[in-house]
Amino acid sequence: FAAAITLALAAGLATRLARPVARVFADLARLTRQAQTDSLTNLANRRALDERLDDEVDHARRLGTNVAFVIADIDNFKSINDRYGHQTGDEVLRAVARVFADAVRELDLPGRYGGEEIAVVLPGTNLAGARNTAERIRKLVDDLRVVAGGANPVDLLLAGQGRPVGKHGVRDDLGDRGVRERIARIPGRERNTVDDHGS
Repeated sequence: FAAAITLALAAGLATRLARPVARVFADLARLTRQAQTDSLTNLANRRALDERLDDEVDHARRLGTNVAFVIADIDNFKSINDRYGHQTGDEVLRAVARVFADAVRELDLPGRYGGEEIAVVLPGTNLAGARNTAERIRKLVDDLRVVAGGANPVDLLLAGQGRPVGKHGVRDDLGDRGVRERIARIPGRERNTVDDHGS
């Protein structure tokens, strides 16, 4: 009889403890998602991109496979904000982010790299695959129409770069300044373009 009471008390205690513990785990999962997600685009944020890219480069080195990184900059984004307002600029960012999210594989990680830069980590992808992904995204953005407050559609131009991550590592190949300089040198700015210079 005493064993049955002890067992019943233990079960009751376990049930009472399980709810708060489950709540703690749910809160932890929610906070982790928030810490890794850009609140405007709902894509991965820069920290999550950097961490995933580091992990994928390590993985590719160990296994002798590929990893690529595609980054795109919305041309003249400041002029979109100036002409149509920041709410329209935010909608443009969300629309381009949706294109990236819909255009990549489930194992890829699209994210907001910076202000108007969207990037994607492509595990198991060589330069040709990165270029194909970038071109697919470019075409989708070219067809994208964002209407500014019931007015005319906003013309979107995307300059991007697809490249394998080199032997010197993520920080050397993809430093902020280096990426911005390579995007700025892309021929054909002022029109949608894909480039693999610097690879």
